[in-house]
Amino acid sequence: MPIHVSEKLKPYLIWLAVTVAIKAISPSFSGLTGSLSSLFTGVILLYTPCIYYWYRKEKMVFLKGKGILSSLCWFPAVAGASIALYVAYVKLGGGQFYPEKFHLLTTRGSVKFWLTSLIVVALPEEFFFRGFLFDRIEGSTQTKIIVTAILFSITHIAIGFSLIRLLTFLPGISLGFLRHKTGEVYTPALLHNCFNLVHWLSNI
Repeated sequence: MPIHVSEKLKPYLIWLAVTVAIKAISPSFSGLTGSLSSLFTGVILLYTPCIYYWYRKEKMVFLKGKGILSSLCWFPAVAGASIALYVAYVKLGGGQFYPEKFHLLTTRGSVKFWLTSLIVVALPEEFFFRGFLFDRIEGSTQTKIIVTAILFSITHIAIGFSLIRLLTFLPGISLGFLRHKTGEVYTPALLHNCFNLVHWLSNI
């Protein structure tokens, strides 16, 4: 006899299965390494929603969004405010930034590094959390933003506890808000990459 699972519960079960799978294949996962484990993680985060929507014959509305004008207007406002707060939080927590790393950002290799980080790490994570989960979790917009931020943080902490993984809840709120305002996952992915940059420039 088949087990019936309510629609409300399905996104949470899928999130749990994905988190367990990531933990199993990547015990030393880090979104900034560009390692093979990060690549496998990205594949899981991308293909799981694709298979789900294909099976249900539904469209992924978060791939289209509300229009490029909306994205262009909201991204600088949300990015500027949230990154400033994130940097302040890092400093209040005793974190430091390395001036020598700022010089590396001007090199040709850094462009390839951050483009790879965007495609392999940031976009797949936003595709799953601010795309699939944000779309499927029931509740108000505020509920979706908070819950996806919590699940985002738990997944990172489950891989291995650290300060930066604990702090992912804060960027998660900004990413969810940007997803709500733009209706898509591309600008949240770009902001996600900016948060990764702040982490890379610091010692946390």
